Amino acid sequence: MLVDIGDIDHLLHRPIIHHNTHHNTHINTHINTHINTHINTHINTHINTHHNTHINTHINTHINTHINTHINTHINTHINTHHNTHHNTHHNTHHNTHHNTHHNTHHNTHINTHINTHINTHINTHINTHVEYHGGQSLWRGLGIDI
Repeated sequence: MLVDIGDIDHLLHRPIIHHNTHHNTHINTHINTHINTHINTHINTHINTHHNTHINTHINTHINTHINTHINTHINTHINTHHNTHHNTHHNTHHNTHHNTHHNTHHNTHINTHINTHINTHINTHINTHVEYHGGQSLWRGLGIDI
């Protein structure tokens, strides 16, 4: 019996094509898995880098804010201490000058009264001695002073 060459060709090629299709599907799946793994690794690396940069920026901002607050508190304490010392020195100098002036005026008035009393007593004694020597009470009366 004669067989059509076209039928033989068709009958032989169908299982081969089916086999090759199955084999190629398996190979393509393997290749695509490899390619997709590579692409996804690249994409995920890019995404994670971006994401981590954002997270690290946020964390570092928080940490730096905390550190700067601590540093600024220390600096401001130092500056304020210096400023307050200067201010208080100025204030205390003014206050003490006023207080000491008042105190010294009072004290000096007392001392001067004592000194003047002593001087006046000495002068009066000297004058009275001199007056007595030159005639006593009659000299005072002669000067128009009634004693």
